[in-house]
Amino acid sequence: MLGLTVVELVNPVGEYAGRLLADVGCTVIKIEPPGIGSPSRHRPPLWQGEVGLRHLFYNADKKSITLAVNTPTGLNLFYQLLKDADALLITPEMEPFVQTITEIHPRLVVAVLEGFPAVGTLGAMPAEDLLLFAAGGLMYLSGEPDGEPVVAPGEQAFVVGGAQAAFAVLAALRVCRQGGPAQVVRVSYQAALMAQENMVSEYVHKGRPTERTGSQHRMAVPGRIYRCRDGFVHFMVVNSQPQSWQRFVAWMGYPSELMNEAYTDPNYRRAHAEEVDRVVAAQVLDRGRTELVESAQQHHIPCAPVNTVADILRDPHLMERGLVGQAVLPNGTVNSFPARGIRLPSMAVGPIHWAPDLGSDNEEILHQGLGIGPEEWEALLAVGVI
Repeated sequence: MLGLTVVELVNPVGEYAGRLLADVGCTVIKIEPPGIGSPSRHRPPLWQGEVGLRHLFYNADKKSITLAVNTPTGLNLFYQLLKDADALLITPEMEPFVQTITEIHPRLVVAVLEGFPAVGTLGAMPAEDLLLFAAGGLMYLSGEPDGEPVVAPGEQAFVVGGAQAAFAVLAALRVCRQGGPAQVVRVSYQAALMAQENMVSEYVHKGRPTERTGSQHRMAVPGRIYRCRDGFVHFMVVNSQPQSWQRFVAWMGYPSELMNEAYTDPNYRRAHAEEVDRVVAAQVLDRGRTELVESAQQHHIPCAPVNTVADILRDPHLMERGLVGQAVLPNGTVNSFPARGIRLPSMAVGPIHWAPDLGSDNEEILHQGLGIGPEEWEALLAVGVI
């Protein structure tokens, strides 16, 4: 993807899409309001009390310019900036300008990243992650069966919607490169969440909503989280893996409570999950997490540790595969950081640069790139356009 330029003019809803495009080698130019920058810069927790950690992560490896596109002069400079771009990411605030943008730049891919679909009763509703997670249906599925719905950690709506938006942009760019017409892509994050589960088809089939199951997998028994001596592990025993149940009971030493032949039937196990769980929970409670995982995997039984962040950063497999990388912080120091999840053979794997300082690329992109002379530059600064 090297050689592609993406201009990003979004609120925090759309920042992850630009981050993914930067990960695959696109040059992503982030436009921020002069003086204050993106709202995510000021969202806690703050790194060294100055800039949001969320902002540093979501805007890694991008360039930053400041431009007041809400002014006639700033909007004109914005149109000029797009002449060398391949794609534009915007959120619904810029929807009134889409037709003009596509008329001026007919080969540009324009992606409108909508939290809620712009057409409809929720179109004007604030697109916060928690609201999207609730309205997209996934919150109802999250939590214990006898409890209330809960929110997942992180910003699942922004991540899921952002990933689909990045994919949509790359697909639209491919269409354009093959001679197709200009593409205006609209991605609804609410719809993206709704499409992550089979809850719609299950509801149509059963006539009732999918119920919450906590950590219990809907098909696998055992297939949930168990406490062990020094943490937690997750087992996944499902009949799509031949002889999985037989291997599991052999690994546990053939406990008498589970030797009924009926337990070989996954449907029977699902109906008697509580009995299975009692036996398994007692078996693993006093055993160490590492020993459990290694022993189970040696017997071809899917089992994983429930890692903390500290566990991840010292995981030898992740280190060996280069999945824990190095990031250059704004002050120039280097620290551990999740490596790019996307690797292409043509990409040189180097350190990730956290989000740039506000307007750090004005000189290169606006002053030099657009050929703005010294006097005009000073005038633009004086009136707050840049």
